[in-house]
Amino acid sequence: MTPDEIKKDLQTLIEETTAAIGGTEQTYIRFLQLLQKTGQLSVPTRLINGQMVFFKYKPTILKNTYYDRFPLVLITNVYRGGFDGVNVHFIDEKFRMFLFDAIMREIPTIKTSEEWKTRLMINYNTVLTKKKLRYFKPCYRRYRWKGTERRPVVVPFNLWEDMVASNTSRFVNARQTTVYLKSRRKILKGLP
Repeated sequence: MTPDEIKKDLQTLIEETTAAIGGTEQTYIRFLQLLQKTGQLSVPTRLINGQMVFFKYKPTILKNTYYDRFPLVLITNVYRGGFDGVNVHFIDEKFRMFLFDAIMREIPTIKTSEEWKTRLMINYNTVLTKKKLRYFKPCYRRYRWKGTERRPVVVPFNLWEDMVASNTSRFVNARQTTVYLKSRRKILKGLP
């Protein structure tokens, strides 16, 4: 399949499987099937900084009152019990695309022989020190392995923009508009 055909299949998948409230179990399963069909399925046992992952999650400890059931995370730190990263679902589409564009401009990429395996040279300090990336603060989350109901799937680099632009989130214990409002307040106040 050509890259354009893959992107078209991804858009169809998202349109058919996301409900008005966001991603579903079917979204996750069909995404895996698409990656399998294109030879880009990667479910690593070890994650690396700079990868973008999509997975099903239910926290074991509810630190916040709400959480995203299907996070889309740009990994900034991997540790023994889990990983940290920027879950772009916590900000609305306008801020999300602005943040994504800034990340792609400001953070160097680590290219591989296969373009879809490309990742970013990123960590928490990198995003913290770049003023153009200030929108990341309400999106920064910690994920523990115990809470992952499905292993994180690496999102191929050539599909990042489409996944970021799509509505695959599913917030539990809060409406999407409430999450976006709280995140916008954090951005405006400059709070972590």
